[in-house]
Amino acid sequence: MAEAVGHPIVVWQIPIGNMKQNNTPYHYQDDKVDWLFSHMHRVARAHVAALLFGQGSDTSTTAETDGGFLYRKTIRYKKSGGTRLE
Repeated sequence: MAEAVGHPIVVWQIPIGNMKQNNTPYHYQDDKVDWLFSHMHRVARAHVAALLFGQGSDTSTTAETDGGFLYRKTIRYKKSGGTRLE
């Protein structure tokens, strides 16, 4: 899509969660945070300029209820220097 429009894209409404959650309200298992942060070179190659994580519904996992997982991943990524868009 980014190549078709000639601009980087933003991916939004990405679910927050991690596989250590117990699949109850506000604590859902999800691997998207882990997968995306582990494959930033592929994300950059797809011309994605930003990943926006958020609570999709009233009882979805939030950055406050995921045990600090998203915060830790974000800080670690920032300290690594990030990934240049391709």
